[in-house]
Amino acid sequence: MRKVLLIVLAFILLFALSVPALSSAEGLTPYGYASAFATAYPERSVLSGNEKAASTYLASFLQTLGYRVETPSFTYRYTAVDTSAAVTSEYRHVLGFKNNGRGKSIVIGTYYGGYDPDTGTTAGQGAEAALSVGALMYVAEALASYTEYDLVIAFWGGLSVSDFDATKCGVDLKDIALYIGLDGVAAGTNDYEYCDDVPRSHETYFREVIEEANAPILPPPTYKRSTLLLISSGSYQNTHLGLLGVNRDFLNEDVPCIAFVGGAWSYDVGLYRYEGKAEIAGTNEDTFETIDKRNGGRENTETRLLTVSNVIVTALRGEGLSAALDATRKEVSGADLDSSLAYYLITFIGAGVIIALFVLLIVKSSKTRREEVWEGEGREPGTQDTETPPVYKSPFSEFDPDDDPPQGGEDNGDDVFRF
Repeated sequence: MRKVLLIVLAFILLFALSVPALSSAEGLTPYGYASAFATAYPERSVLSGNEKAASTYLASFLQTLGYRVETPSFTYRYTAVDTSAAVTSEYRHVLGFKNNGRGKSIVIGTYYGGYDPDTGTTAGQGAEAALSVGALMYVAEALASYTEYDLVIAFWGGLSVSDFDATKCGVDLKDIALYIGLDGVAAGTNDYEYCDDVPRSHETYFREVIEEANAPILPPPTYKRSTLLLISSGSYQNTHLGLLGVNRDFLNEDVPCIAFVGGAWSYDVGLYRYEGKAEIAGTNEDTFETIDKRNGGRENTETRLLTVSNVIVTALRGEGLSAALDATRKEVSGADLDSSLAYYLITFIGAGVIIALFVLLIVKSSKTRREEVWEGEGREPGTQDTETPPVYKSPFSEFDPDDDPPQGGEDNGDDVFRF
């Protein structure tokens, strides 16, 4: 009996020691979270049982961190390619909430699923999407005690086949101070941050955080080449790398956004993650091994993923965030534009009045000067007229048409009139 008890205690002790070790191995880095997630739930084809199992895993993870979790379901109907049969299926978002009573929320999201089941391709480990999932899991853990804003951690499902609806994010759109999106992070030639095609105050704030951290996260190019991207559920009209993700839907709703994306912006609008190389998403090459090889080794992938994750955490904890988001909200709503227009209108009118008065003074001064010049003609310098100026008389004033022409003179008798 004593031996049995010792064996049981040994197993309990071994289990107790193994759980923290596993948690530490998976939770210390975004790469650890990503590899554990992709190993447990590879492929994750959209609308598949594997995607649903992954959503359950993520929901449980958020609950252990103290988030209130919701998993809203959505119905998708499509026609199967192989059988032409109508198919109705379900997918889920996984939403974790931290309500701090702030009234304004920051939403951080990424796509956790795989790829369209009708493409006829496998998805390897789904590593490209899993890297962003790992980054968001790391951020969710780091911000578990965050109190500056209400917080929503969002793992989006079904996006390859569905029309995403930003209003289904769990909070009112008008209450979102910022949406942060992760898309293909560390799986591309470079990592970029993109806010909007219009300069925003929060973009300046994030760039300052990036530069202070000396992080190799690039701003988007000034010229953003656009294209038409066709997908199973429709098309992205005139899109570029910064608008390939969910953030485009929030931007369309006037929600301030920043997206961290991996790719090669100069190459085919950044759609292909690595310049000069074929896309790996949705293929057997979508593995950590392939991504690590293209990044020059696993260490580089880990570093890039950790860098982006820490920039997000640092920025959300920064003292200048609130002021930057308040300024951005005014820019997006047009409040600053209205006040600026009023300022410029008042300035313009005031300048016009000043110019008009200046012109009138010049005209009046010029007129006075002309009068002085006219009245002063023929005067000696320093003198002043005291007599009435002589009246000018025409030569004709003394000529009487009834009188005979004047006589005498050398030219008397010619036909020339003399005066």
